[in-house]
Amino acid sequence: MSEDEREEFEERAAILEFDAGMCREWAERIAARMVLERRGREGAANHGDKVQRAMGSGS
Repeated sequence: MSEDEREEFEERAAILEFDAGMCREWAERIAARMVLERRGREGAANHGDKVQRAMGSGS
């Protein structure tokens, strides 16, 4: 995880633990999944942009 992702992970885990009342273990599991899913979505979007630029149809 990058430094930004680690910070996001810690923040999300804390919110899930304290605001949602989850145990720390589950809060960390869910937070990790949220951060990694976001990375996947952003990676896919960036890949699509690169393909469009390569094909000459980017904006």
